[in-house]
Amino acid sequence: MESTFENFCHENPTVISTVTVGDSNFAIVALLFHVSLYVNPRNTPSGSVTYDDRYCMASPEVAMMAIDQFQAKGEIAYWQKHHNKHLISSGGYIYGPDTPREPKYAIKSCDWDADDLRENFPYRPWLHLAPNA
Repeated sequence: MESTFENFCHENPTVISTVTVGDSNFAIVALLFHVSLYVNPRNTPSGSVTYDDRYCMASPEVAMMAIDQFQAKGEIAYWQKHHNKHLISSGGYIYGPDTPREPKYAIKSCDWDADDLRENFPYRPWLHLAPNA
C-alpha cells in the first residue's frame, strides 16, 4: 500500500473530518474521550501510521478552531497535549512531561485554556461514530 494521506483516511474508520491548508493535510480522528488532530498522517507500507505532528483536542469543534488558527497564523493552538513535543496545556499554561500542573512549573503561558475548551465544547463521540445517530 502506498503511504498517502488518502490511504490513511480510507483505512481509518475513526477519521471524522479532513482539511487541507496549503501543503498541510489535517485529519481529525475520534478517540474515546477526545480527538486527535494529525498533521500529514499516512499509513506506512507495513500498515502502521506515521505523521508530521499530532495533537489531542477536546472535541472536533476545537480541532476545527485549531485548523482555522493555523490557516490565520501558521501555528496550531487549543491543544491539550502536543504528542511530538511531549507537552501538556492546562489552565492557560504549557507544561513539560511529569511536571506538576502549577503555574510556577509551567514552561510558558498560552492564549487558551484547554480545561475551559473541554467544558465549553464537550466531546460527544456517539454523534461522530454512529452514522444514524
